[in-house]
Amino acid sequence: MRDLFSRYVGPVIDKVLGLRCTSYGYQYSEIAGSLSSVYFCGGDCVEDVTSHLMPHLSLHPTLRTCSSDTILRGILELATVNTTYTSDTGKSYDFNTATKLNSLGRIDAKAFGLEKCSRIKAFVFKFFASKAA
Repeated sequence: MRDLFSRYVGPVIDKVLGLRCTSYGYQYSEIAGSLSSVYFCGGDCVEDVTSHLMPHLSLHPTLRTCSSDTILRGILELATVNTTYTSDTGKSYDFNTATKLNSLGRIDAKAFGLEKCSRIKAFVFKFFASKAA
């Protein structure tokens, strides 16, 4: 599953989000792949990649898996300044629109024929089902 992610989804992620580093470190596709491994393997939180999965995932000859700290730093790099909305009742809500990530979702959805409102989970299942068939 992770091989398919790296082969097909990874290049799209790096093309849309750009390269995170040029000489060392992890690209956004590797960060997303490491994060997806947590959920593909039944994990509950980002820290599971370091505490449970790293010994197993590091055995793969070509896949690079980063630590939970690197995953969280990569996600934080993509965050934007929060936008605060105030409801009619006066309650304030903060939203982080993460513009780059939203543009990635629109490109992926169009490329794979998903509706605009589809969730990433639907994208992943549809994408990998089509590759496995």
